[in-house]
Amino acid sequence: LGFGKEDKSTYNYLTSHGITDIKVHDKVMQEGEYILFYTLYPNQKIVKMAKKVAKALKLPVVVTKFNNEHDYFNTFKKKYDTGPIEFLNLVNHAKFVLSSSFHGTVFSLIFKKPFFVLKDGRDERVETLLEKINLKNRIIRNEDEISNKVMNAYDISFEKCDEMLEQERVQNGIYERL
Repeated sequence: LGFGKEDKSTYNYLTSHGITDIKVHDKVMQEGEYILFYTLYPNQKIVKMAKKVAKALKLPVVVTKFNNEHDYFNTFKKKYDTGPIEFLNLVNHAKFVLSSSFHGTVFSLIFKKPFFVLKDGRDERVETLLEKINLKNRIIRNEDEISNKVMNAYDISFEKCDEMLEQERVQNGIYERL
């Protein structure tokens, strides 16, 4: 999937209609406050960044298993038995989300969860999306950026973000079909 005028369907992801109505979200899968760290391609760089953010925010990290060939997550709380509903549940109940993926970022926006994107250069859709909604400051590219960014980790205006996304949908002639 692209993002922008060439792929108008992408904007349909950016709505909570239907997703937040799933009743399974009431069931808590992980007790207490936590950071959900969602990545499709774990590597040492982003795992190290996730650990540093978690230490600064003083929260434990929960991970799901996707392409975790090297099990870099050995110090994190593992929720390897998650399907789509359980994943949405973990996002919904997280205090904070770290992601390197487009979908992890989108669900953070839908559920209005403070987040950072740990950028490893794989998915340009994330950067394009965040640029469109004026949230490029949520991207962390290296460890040196973390100490400054975590000071404002919870400062995010989802209302403003929702307004900008709605403007994009209207401007591109996209209306929710649900």
